[in-house]
Amino acid sequence: MNKSKGYSNRQAMQRKLAKEIHVADIVEVLEYYPDDMTADVKPMVMAASEGKTVSRPPILKVPVAMLGCREFFIRPWYNPGDVGVIVYLDYDSDNVLGSGEEAAPTTTGCHTGNDAVFIGGAICGGSRTQGLPGEAIAIGTEENYMAFGKDGITVHGKIDMEGELTVRGKTVKLAE
Repeated sequence: MNKSKGYSNRQAMQRKLAKEIHVADIVEVLEYYPDDMTADVKPMVMAASEGKTVSRPPILKVPVAMLGCREFFIRPWYNPGDVGVIVYLDYDSDNVLGSGEEAAPTTTGCHTGNDAVFIGGAICGGSRTQGLPGEAIAIGTEENYMAFGKDGITVHGKIDMEGELTVRGKTVKLAE
């Protein structure tokens, strides 16, 4: 047997197996459900099938990741048309997501749409967020945001506050 031929057969087999493993996808949000933090998404990269490219079906009720933890969090808000990334988990995660505790998988599935998690937005198509301060972590929209930087915190936009307000220190400057 020719070793180089055996190696190329192995490479072909590995490539075929790799094509069947789903790791991550760029997706478009079709619908966002904030009450249960899930989204219906559609993969944006088409699949090759019999020499043609075809659209792939939507993936429904994908859990949406938040930044943070139980007590301290940043909850995202998505709209239809937003673009993001999903990750296909190695194992069925329904029991863990339902209980928040270590649990056995309920199926033998892995790397499937049933085990995907939407992990956030991606800017594509030349879109850019404009008008935000540089070198700062910003939360909000272009019209209303809070930016946290080395020089302090900037709040921009309309503020509607309910509750108590405590201010310590001196007022440096009031401007109209």
